[in-house]
Amino acid sequence: MKSRGLGRGLSALLGDHLAENIVDEKQFSVHIDLIEPNKYQPRKVFDDTALHELAESIRKNGIIQPIIVCRQPESEKYSIIAGERRWRACRLAGLHEIPIVIKEIEKTERLLEYAIIENIQRQDLTPIEEAESYQRLIDEFKYNQEEVSRILGKSRSHIANILRLNQLPDSVKEKVNSGLLSMGHARSLVGVLNAEEIADEIISNNLNVRQTEKLIQQQKSPTKSPTSKTKSHQRSEYEYSPDDEDIMSIQESISSNLGMKVHIEDTEDGGKVTIYFHNLEQLDTILQKLS
Repeated sequence: MKSRGLGRGLSALLGDHLAENIVDEKQFSVHIDLIEPNKYQPRKVFDDTALHELAESIRKNGIIQPIIVCRQPESEKYSIIAGERRWRACRLAGLHEIPIVIKEIEKTERLLEYAIIENIQRQDLTPIEEAESYQRLIDEFKYNQEEVSRILGKSRSHIANILRLNQLPDSVKEKVNSGLLSMGHARSLVGVLNAEEIADEIISNNLNVRQTEKLIQQQKSPTKSPTSKTKSHQRSEYEYSPDDEDIMSIQESISSNLGMKVHIEDTEDGGKVTIYFHNLEQLDTILQKLS
């Protein structure tokens, strides 16, 4: 079976020749002001604490990995393909020059492809950033979902599910980006009229995904619930054990990594993990990850 692109590191990102010859590729230092962020960079959230920790490490040990850049048309400056986090940390560390490797880019849209793939491989994007990145490929570069799926090595169903997050209100998106809501929470809130109110309740009551889904279902069918219950009684209706929450968290993590629906069933004498795939290509992906 044909191997997939993701999971092969820089070879998938920038081509086999760069991965094989990265040490031999000409590296040189340039002034940090000549390097600019990629305007197609999908990542918007950078953790300040982690950046300052990396900056302190760079002060002590220097920068080990060069920044991968491309030349800007009719300019002496460069745009970052991979390594914006290191570039930001270098600025914090007060470095004036940093090492770079230049990659020639023929088409503008490749910058967005590279930026998305690099972040996905490092799992640096929030679900909202990922959704907005896919939408940019579709809107700005006229890709369809099948092409996005093929280029990024993600299943078509994963692309479709992620794109649905673009329907969320901006305030809910901000909560997902800040880590207050998980991917599972976000999926549950898509298409819900009072999504912002439920998002606030999720955070204030520390609801897990199953509790959230039950709360949404209760609000859709109010006749099934007594109208004169206190808030504490309402909450008890959708409380689950910590084991349920842990299983749901694991289930979400596996599903997100595979880009496919995953169901974990916990029983008294053990349990089972079910992975749903739609075609042989997805089965190929599963087998590669398991091996």
